Amino acid sequence: MKKGINKYWFCLVFLLYCLSGNAEDLVAHVYDAELPVLINKIDNLVCEVMIESELGGEVLNEFTFIQEGILPVAGMNGCVYYSGTSSAMNSRTPSQAIRNGVMTYGGSQSYYCHPAYSIKKCEQSLSTENVFPVRTKLVRGQNYFWVSLRLVSQTSLNTSFSISVKRVKVNGKEISVRDVKKKTITHYVGIAVRQAGDDNVHSYRIPGLVTTNNGTLLGVYDVRHQTNIDLQEDIDIGMSRSTDGGQSWEPMKIIMDMGEYNGLPQGQNGIGDPAILVDERSNTIWTSAVWVHGLANARAWRNVKPGMTPEDGTGQLILVKSTDDGKTWSSPINITSQVKSKDMTMLLQGPGRGITTHDGTLVFPVQYKSVNRQLRGEIAIIYSKDGGKSWHRSNAVSTEELVSEPQIAEVIPGTLMINARTSAPCRFVAVSTDLGMNWRKHSSSGCELIEPGCMGSLLHIKADRNILGKNILLFSNPNTPAMSPSMSGRKNLTIKASLDAGITWPLEYQINLDEEQGWGYSCLTQIDKETVGILYEGSTAQMVFQKIRLKDLIRNNL
Repeated sequence: MKKGINKYWFCLVFLLYCLSGNAEDLVAHVYDAELPVLINKIDNLVCEVMIESELGGEVLNEFTFIQEGILPVAGMNGCVYYSGTSSAMNSRTPSQAIRNGVMTYGGSQSYYCHPAYSIKKCEQSLSTENVFPVRTKLVRGQNYFWVSLRLVSQTSLNTSFSISVKRVKVNGKEISVRDVKKKTITHYVGIAVRQAGDDNVHSYRIPGLVTTNNGTLLGVYDVRHQTNIDLQEDIDIGMSRSTDGGQSWEPMKIIMDMGEYNGLPQGQNGIGDPAILVDERSNTIWTSAVWVHGLANARAWRNVKPGMTPEDGTGQLILVKSTDDGKTWSSPINITSQVKSKDMTMLLQGPGRGITTHDGTLVFPVQYKSVNRQLRGEIAIIYSKDGGKSWHRSNAVSTEELVSEPQIAEVIPGTLMINARTSAPCRFVAVSTDLGMNWRKHSSSGCELIEPGCMGSLLHIKADRNILGKNILLFSNPNTPAMSPSMSGRKNLTIKASLDAGITWPLEYQINLDEEQGWGYSCLTQIDKETVGILYEGSTAQMVFQKIRLKDLIRNNL
């Protein structure tokens, strides 16, 4: 009888032990997220800890992380959130509702800060070594905790830092910690220039960015008032201006608004897809955009008609200019008749930016469709040799590929490179030495730069204008192959550098700024000899701005 009682108690104790959880076999899987850390956003996901429990019941007591690179300042806080059995990252969560929200509104990480998706467990001042008392009972399955940093507005955009989880305690004992990526991730600080809902606007899309002769940053973008969809819709062109290198931005200004032309409402007079250009000789700034009139709610790229006038139902190429460093802007200037032919259904700029060449020629890349070419997408440039008084269109780039949204750079004096979105696995690239009269396919075309089905950005920096003393060609886009649906490939927003005028793009000259899914458009500019800036459609905000040091990008060729 005594033997039976002992056996009974042994089984009961063993059962209670199992039900209470066995921490010895648990592992904390740490995922260091490559996401921008924004100074004007309350919560910024920097890393995630996943602990899988077979039975549940264990108690996560605390974990400790170490950060290097951010000086502890009053007001800087670290927080730990518990998102239950769902990851707080779009790429790792099974939530279809959140995936749909990302597609609709952009800025996916905003969803995870909502108390419906995550529970705040603790918050404290940021230090070099941070011990967070989580005190959370684990449930059966995968348990996700994520670390958020809250920075003060004075945090420099030049700040970069690393973070590592040092210890995790469950049931009072340390458990194993494994780094999923097995490498140190550098986190870069940024700022949300525009977020969903700012000024009661649904969506901000299609960034363009330049640096004026005075060092002022000017960002332009679609202001999509009612929905996120493309023209035809209620869309204006907005501008944000910064005089301190992007650290702060003035209130948004609407610089292109076609109103209720011809008695039709705003939704049938949308203007969008801007590109911006600085005339480096005069500091006159030009912004181009396409105006679509009277098309109702059909998509413009596929449904506009041939012709020349707004009443023909064809796209109109519109310019505005500023002669006071972006403070004020002119009335719209319609140059459609100068650069478009009647057989074209629509001609518009490649969104992003234009350039001033070595001899002062102003150049915008353009895209168009022609009924004479069975409405295939074609690309070319428009240019002005008289400071914007008159404009001319070059010959089309000869290609059978489906190309659109071209970008332009002068890689050596007199040589223009055009880089375009295509349906192929990699970007289409061509060059011209005679201002677009003739084009030839570049050796990198179709094999060097991944095509995710998205706009990209191209920027050339002359050797005498940067701290490295090298001719540098930069490119940015989501560095993920296109998938179905097309938006699913817009992850890993990456800046790449080439030191041989775009022939090769070494892996060591690349920085991933945002690994999560966003709308993915971007635009680069040089800020000063040491840094470049990028304005892009991110996963953490609809318009994210970040500064990157050239020495951080090109690390092994100094």
